[in-house]
Amino acid sequence: MASLSTATTSPAQVVDARVAGPESKPWHIRGLVFDLVWIVGMPMLAFLVIVATCLPRVPGQSILGMVGTTPPLLAFVAGTVTFTHINVTVARIYLNKDVFSRFGTRLVVAPIILFVALAVSSPMLAIIGVVAMFWDEYHSFMQTFGFGRIYDARLGNDPNVGRWHDIFMCFVLEWLPYLIAATFVGEEDHEIFRTGPEYALTRRGRFIAPGELQGVLIGFAILYAIFYVASYTRFARRGYRVAPAKIALFVSTGAANWLLVGFFSLIEGAAMANLYHGLQYIAIIWVSERFNLRGTFRLSNLRKAGVAIAFLIILVPSVMVAVARVAIPASHLLMAFWATSSLLHFWSDGFVWSVRKQQAL
Repeated sequence: MASLSTATTSPAQVVDARVAGPESKPWHIRGLVFDLVWIVGMPMLAFLVIVATCLPRVPGQSILGMVGTTPPLLAFVAGTVTFTHINVTVARIYLNKDVFSRFGTRLVVAPIILFVALAVSSPMLAIIGVVAMFWDEYHSFMQTFGFGRIYDARLGNDPNVGRWHDIFMCFVLEWLPYLIAATFVGEEDHEIFRTGPEYALTRRGRFIAPGELQGVLIGFAILYAIFYVASYTRFARRGYRVAPAKIALFVSTGAANWLLVGFFSLIEGAAMANLYHGLQYIAIIWVSERFNLRGTFRLSNLRKAGVAIAFLIILVPSVMVAVARVAIPASHLLMAFWATSSLLHFWSDGFVWSVRKQQAL
């Protein structure tokens, strides 16, 4: 009997279960151009969108950025991508008769309880908001890790070799830059947190890392990068086939995030991360789940048109929610809704991929 635990199963692990094996497999997941654009190069493409639409920080400007300075069109596009990839998970969970019949009670009751708790308690919303922020970062860099594992599997490598090396490398490339950036927040910038419900938390204890950690974190990033290269050099000498696509993906991801925190604000960083993470997720869904989604909406008889219609059905409400997020001023209830939807995605996404992995094995 399966249990409703999200654990760490990722979309990449599901595809990994399908593609691992013969060394004659092509290196790509879907195709040369598809992989280079939608997976490997997507982080840098998202960074170029930020460069084209946002003004870089000027000397003396806070690295936090200010709410309302992000171009509305960028906020709308990033929001649309974000809610599309969330709604894909919603469709795969709540419209899947097999999954919902087995776990429907928990899938309905849990988000209702969470939303009510966040709606009535500002301190709870503050705490869960911080949890969601960190879980979001973990969710994102584990997706990058999973894509790297796919490219390793395509070359016939042992999936256990370098696994933890890659996890920590993705942390260094995708999460650590923002932890370091947070250490550059000045004392006067802490007042920005008083404008939201998280003030209930910050007035008891600030969670922004102290400036003394800057050197330690930067030193760790440099030393770990050296350790990572040395380790994979050693693996290669023992017969491990280094996957160029994985290295290119890691370089693209690391360059995008480190350049972002060097020249732009953390608000632009959030928009960039939402763009490339969401589009990569939608891409892997297109590869591995598009026909299942077509069946979920009972459109299998329409063949290719059914796939397009299924994604359009998901896209339309995503656009509407993105418009609402840009147009409607933030309120306590809206923030409770955003936090609930984010946590539901993180929680249920791992679960639905674990179900698909069991079916693929």
